[in-house]
Amino acid sequence: MNSRDSTKAPKNMILRELNSRTIILLACEYSSVHAWQDLQGLNRGS
Repeated sequence: MNSRDSTKAPKNMILRELNSRTIILLACEYSSVHAWQDLQGLNRGS
């Protein structure tokens, strides 16, 4: 087993994990903002 590969793999895994979490967080934030705007629109409409 190559020592350089063993130190390289976890970093890539961590980066991938961070990227996926960031995307999920952004998606949640984006959808919650739109849901809030929709609620405000409904309140204004009625």
